[in-house]
Amino acid sequence: MFFIFPLAASAQITPITGALTGSVYDDYGSVIPDATLKIRGVDKTDRMVRTNGEGVFKIDLVGGNYLVEVQAVGFQIFRLEKFRVMSHGVQNLDIVLEVGSVDGHQIEATEKKKGTKFISKN
Repeated sequence: MFFIFPLAASAQITPITGALTGSVYDDYGSVIPDATLKIRGVDKTDRMVRTNGEGVFKIDLVGGNYLVEVQAVGFQIFRLEKFRVMSHGVQNLDIVLEVGSVDGHQIEATEKKKGTKFISKN
């Protein structure tokens, strides 16, 4: 006599995650606390995280390509497309925001425009 058990319930595949961490700075090297990072994956789901009082953020993500957008009051919006997060380990992304607003409204800068800086450390 033998038994057959369905494997679907017991064989769930857990996605392998990595972590993205870093700091957000201004042009003078000062940290920017309470900056908002919006991270969008290929599934079009947005994940949000804020920098702490030391300007540091950390978020766990499934490996893949992401759109990273950073906003802080009084600074230009930073946008980085197709940032690759690996499935294992921790990746560092330090971001420098440029001062800029027009009549209290934030303006957008992308990594393609002159003067926008980002530092990626693997």
